[in-house]
Amino acid sequence: MRFLSILAGLVAFVAISADANAALQACRTIPSVISSSELDTNRDQGGHIAKHVINEGIYSSDADAQAKQTDTFFEDEDQYESVAAVFLASGAGNCETTGAVDNVVIDLKQADFVGDPAAYTGYNCKAASIATDVNPFAAGPRIYCSQAGTSFTPAQIRFVLKWTGEKWIIRTAFPMP
Repeated sequence: MRFLSILAGLVAFVAISADANAALQACRTIPSVISSSELDTNRDQGGHIAKHVINEGIYSSDADAQAKQTDTFFEDEDQYESVAAVFLASGAGNCETTGAVDNVVIDLKQADFVGDPAAYTGYNCKAASIATDVNPFAAGPRIYCSQAGTSFTPAQIRFVLKWTGEKWIIRTAFPMP
């Protein structure tokens, strides 16, 4: 009888452990993460990757979505798309499929860019190149970097994923000095 009690406890533990692990999924394989890697979709979903792309930006009153001289940038949309392709192919990190309170941070290193080493580059904004566009129909101005400054080899390229209450999205991505 004692053996059956121990066996039942072990089965319950394994079942609970399996359920906990089943709730984790590689973030890069979640459909909403994949779709939010595209700049226009990301903007529509409340992400601010475009803040970190030269000549892009986001119309927003949210200071977090507005470029600053001290931010780091991708040279253009093509470079960002190359970086996003590496992230979607090999970005290592798990998201809780039922949601989470905390962001998930996934860093890509230079070794991840063996197939496309040119994409592993970051840029500063050229001095006095933060520009502002105003659209009377938008929630706020578009504040963006209009000209790339010096390039640098990043320590890593960071992707920050956020649970919106309904789904996971890429909140932002940027090269880190």
